Amino acid sequence: MTLSDHELIYLYCVTSETPDLRNLAARVDNLYWIAHRDLCAVVSNVSELEFNEEALRQNVNDIEWLKLKVILHEGVIESVMQHQTVVPFKFATIFRHQGNLTTSLEQNYDSLQTKLLNLKGREEWGVKVYCDRRKLSAALVDEDEPVISLDQEIAAATPGKAFFLKKQREDLVRAEAERKLTDYSQDCFERLSECSLKARLNTCLPGEVTPQKEEMILNAAFLIEALKHSVLMGAVYKLRADYEGKGFRFDCTGPWPPYNFCQFSKESMVHA
Repeated sequence: MTLSDHELIYLYCVTSETPDLRNLAARVDNLYWIAHRDLCAVVSNVSELEFNEEALRQNVNDIEWLKLKVILHEGVIESVMQHQTVVPFKFATIFRHQGNLTTSLEQNYDSLQTKLLNLKGREEWGVKVYCDRRKLSAALVDEDEPVISLDQEIAAATPGKAFFLKKQREDLVRAEAERKLTDYSQDCFERLSECSLKARLNTCLPGEVTPQKEEMILNAAFLIEALKHSVLMGAVYKLRADYEGKGFRFDCTGPWPPYNFCQFSKESMVHA
């Protein structure tokens, strides 16, 4: 497809098979693919006024603009991956000319081929775990031996001593809750990793970023066999049974484009 003087090339994903883009034509203008050797890059032409470096710095601060574009970006990749293996690229991976794109495909050819081979028949799933610290602290009262022992000591103490013991108890519960939080989240990650081909820990999102009331204490991605997602879900169900009473809540979603297992360094793709 011809690129006008005021357009740039936007890269969504790369696959090793010719993609069928007919179902996406009505959603994305100028969507097409560019072949290089046995790779196909799914791309579209976008306005330079929207996607040049300066414009992008401003536009990403426009929440509505960003939301619309990210949904479109994800929709294209997820539609293509329904039928074939893809290497997805991050939002707003832009090239000025087709020659720049084919140069990047050539420079990264071996890596792309390896990633496509390793991802064939596999899916990425995400698991986020949230915790209500108040419920976790309350659970300690019934099952944590140091807390139970201190409660018994408080019950038998004089009022003056009980006052200081209660202060000690508050510190103990706080410290024990923090320790349990670390232990439990590590247990969740390890048990989910056991039924995955690969696993990755991501940074937990702060409360102001998520719509959840509870604190996010685990944000992980798992690469699994496409036909075995029920194994991962089974592990999540077991974790729920073990930990929901302690204030934990599990959010398992997928399949997603495998961003966490095919990342490129910033220097590996040529954008000039």
